[in-house]
Amino acid sequence: MNLTPQQEKILRVLLTTLKNSASPAQIRDAYEQTEGKMGNVHQQLKNMMGEGAVKRTGDSTYSITEAGIAQFNKKKTEETPNIRFTTEETAQITELAKQPDVLTTLTENFATNLIGLEKEKLACLISAVSDRDIGNYKNRIHILFTGPPSCGKSQLLKATTKQLWGFYCDSNTSAAGLRGTTAGSQFRPGIIQDSNGSSLAIDELDKFKPIDQAALLTAMQDGKTTTTKEGGERTDEAQIRVIAAANHADRIIEELRSRFDIIIDIPTITRDKEEEIIRIKTNEWNRKKDAITEELLKKYMTYARQYESKYPEDREQFYEHIIRERQTGSLQKCKMRQLESIWALTLAIAKLQLKKEVDLQCLSKAIEVLT
Repeated sequence: MNLTPQQEKILRVLLTTLKNSASPAQIRDAYEQTEGKMGNVHQQLKNMMGEGAVKRTGDSTYSITEAGIAQFNKKKTEETPNIRFTTEETAQITELAKQPDVLTTLTENFATNLIGLEKEKLACLISAVSDRDIGNYKNRIHILFTGPPSCGKSQLLKATTKQLWGFYCDSNTSAAGLRGTTAGSQFRPGIIQDSNGSSLAIDELDKFKPIDQAALLTAMQDGKTTTTKEGGERTDEAQIRVIAAANHADRIIEELRSRFDIIIDIPTITRDKEEEIIRIKTNEWNRKKDAITEELLKKYMTYARQYESKYPEDREQFYEHIIRERQTGSLQKCKMRQLESIWALTLAIAKLQLKKEVDLQCLSKAIEVLT
């Protein structure tokens, strides 16, 4: 079966968002909402029928064939691939990492349509490269963006899955599409299982049912998810990095809300801010910029994801710095659970800069992002 990238995305939408049965119009609407762009979905469905990936289940509905499901499982997003880089690519990446303001360069070239959300963009990049959990040590970084509609939350989520990697879903995703479902001895994974080792961007989290939020809580907290099946339960690994958005944070169950390492409230755009954005976009429109390509950004981020940064053996200076910030600095109001996120944040920031050893600059940046 030879499917195009667009057709593979249509498979994903049909299986995870639409419960594997939908009309062409429903598939088109779900695809365009997920991808943020229009696509010739009707023609693609006809082509996919020719490939044996989908079939008609009625006069006006499509579903995925067993062969299509097998193709989806084969192509699903797993942990960022262990890509081997050429000598030239490695030199290009390491040269970029030498820039003293490499974090600024990365954020400026990520989600470029969003202006004035540098901290939010950096948080997405940090989460994307964060390590897997090791034993009782939690390294995965989860982000929650809150705020009114049209403040940029959804664009941040979609930029993560488009420019980097991962899955995107919203409140239209069914319970089975999110958590997986069983039929007898057969199990069909949901988007939580498919996102194992990768990023899961969840829009409108506040609109999800409490039972679905609870399933997400287990994956965020334990890196596993459990599904009831005949004769017992099925447990799957779910080392996901959640980047979520919500209009009303108070509608998210408290236990789940507390599992987010970084919660950033994005305010309504003021008239002054709006005028600043218009001025910047007017000045930059169609002008060549000294920017890195999307291809290089993704290669850099993939390289950083695989990069191994370590804490030094002597960590007394880190302890002293945290205690000072806790007593008289910006960590005074942080809860203990937030403080526990500092070590994972600091490590991810070191990876983003391709630093072999974590230093105080990484810790200071982590505290800045956290607070």
